[in-house]
Amino acid sequence: MKDIRGGLGYVVIKDGGSLFVRLEGLRLVADQRWPERTRELEQAADGYSERFRVRIEGVVRALGLTSDEQAALSAAAADRRLLTIDFIARPRNLVADWVYRVKNAKLLDDPVRRLAGPGQAGVYEIAFEAAGWSVADVEEWYQNVDLRARFEASASGGQGEQIDTYPLASEWLGAIPGWVRLDYEMYSIPDQAQLIYDGQVVADTGGLVSGQGSLYWYYPAEAGKPTTIDVRIYAPNSGTAWVYTFYGPDPDDAPPGS
Repeated sequence: MKDIRGGLGYVVIKDGGSLFVRLEGLRLVADQRWPERTRELEQAADGYSERFRVRIEGVVRALGLTSDEQAALSAAAADRRLLTIDFIARPRNLVADWVYRVKNAKLLDDPVRRLAGPGQAGVYEIAFEAAGWSVADVEEWYQNVDLRARFEASASGGQGEQIDTYPLASEWLGAIPGWVRLDYEMYSIPDQAQLIYDGQVVADTGGLVSGQGSLYWYYPAEAGKPTTIDVRIYAPNSGTAWVYTFYGPDPDDAPPGS
């Protein structure tokens, strides 16, 4: 396993491709950047051939977890749900991120442990494991990947129409296909949200809506096509308020159930 020392980063835990828990603003310490990997020799059913089973065990260290996140993690552990865990950091003096991904990971029973002691108040450890018949089954490594292609941006406002334009491509990777997502909160007075690409509405709330929701659209990254997308909010009623977070293309961030 490769390592680039130093750098601030974050850990993303995904459930079925969708964002599950994101732990931000962390300095990735050794046990976060170096999950333990071992190989166990097993004898095949024919009694002659042998194969190695790759196992990964590790700990994610979080500076804080909400009660909802703790409950979700405990439920995932009880269900033995398959998760994807991305360790992402920006090394010192470099502009590109690196990513180490653990695939097909399962959280251990009672996975969340709160640490105690000097300097550890509010720190939690989340234990996980993964296994497969090859390294490719359980891990992926990306170096010099600029995750600005899969950025986040937030906006808020009141009555009227607002259109914000966001890039879909990275200067390092160019245009890469993936799911675009808009998480919105319209509160009690309804508003409308749309994703507009190449002059066409590609995702829509279908009119004025209240409360929380999400819009998804798969960006195909076709040659010669635009590499920007517009987020349009239509808020005709007085006293209204809204807020949204836009997530750029991510191949893994598929709509739930897809």
